[in-house]
Amino acid sequence: MSKAQLQELQARFAAGRPNLDPSDLGAMRQGFEDMLTQFPVAPGVTFEKVDLDGTPARWCIPSGARQGRMLLYLHGGGYMVGNSKAYGPLTSELASRLKARVLIPDYRLAPENPYPAALDDAVRVYRWLLNHGVTAQSIAVAGDSCGGGLTVATMTAIRDAGLPLPLGAAIISPWADMEVSSESFTSKAAEDQLLNSDGLRGMAGAYLGGAPPRTPGASPIYANLAGLPPLLIQVGSTEVLLDDSTRLAARAGTAGVKVRLDVWPGMFHVWHAYASLLDEAAEALDDAAQFIERLFATQKKQLSAGAPA
Repeated sequence: MSKAQLQELQARFAAGRPNLDPSDLGAMRQGFEDMLTQFPVAPGVTFEKVDLDGTPARWCIPSGARQGRMLLYLHGGGYMVGNSKAYGPLTSELASRLKARVLIPDYRLAPENPYPAALDDAVRVYRWLLNHGVTAQSIAVAGDSCGGGLTVATMTAIRDAGLPLPLGAAIISPWADMEVSSESFTSKAAEDQLLNSDGLRGMAGAYLGGAPPRTPGASPIYANLAGLPPLLIQVGSTEVLLDDSTRLAARAGTAGVKVRLDVWPGMFHVWHAYASLLDEAAEALDDAAQFIERLFATQKKQLSAGAPA
């Protein structure tokens, strides 16, 4: 990260931080959307709205998209903000790198729709894909922040429902523990310019809607992760959510899941969103795309070895 890039990011953080006052949900959600849509969409990428049996979504389609591969992307925003439009720039970067269509569902948000609404919607979208001729062997999943936790929770729900699992998942800066109890909330508090424990506890309360914070479907760090496909977890070293990633990786590894944890020095929460400004953001997206690309490349090998369909 060059000095010029750092100065530009600091200016963006100072001037462009969204209004996160939960007393005005409309402004809060619009501010988050405005913050993310200020960045450019990757060249050659278009978008198409779709309704998936009641769940609105958006296809992100790169030029030269290859058949037989797609990415299901579960967006972040603390379960209270975020939508497929806001995540157009970030998902376009992945779509362009993978030459694959990316589907971004607009799952229901809290507090109007508390847990398990987001999880139910994510599983419903996955079922919709399977019911419309998309095979599990052609699907990878990705998500950031709460969407990273939701990615893991969705895969455990898919497994428990007896559905075929996707090839694997790339998870960015996941929020995986609604207790907000990781040690890094204290040790990284002075370094993290974007998140803090009080704000996340408020969002956790809105999402849980009275459910216990250790409910596995809401806090997948407490879930049984056995049998999940390979995971890549990327997290910045300055994040208060750092230990959510390290704990999640440890839980997955203990359960026998193939997992790779990459801690990026000096990086902040979901730095990938700044790919047009920050070298490390583009590099992290490259790494995530390469991980997903390897999942697609080994598809035939997995099938021939008798992997579950």
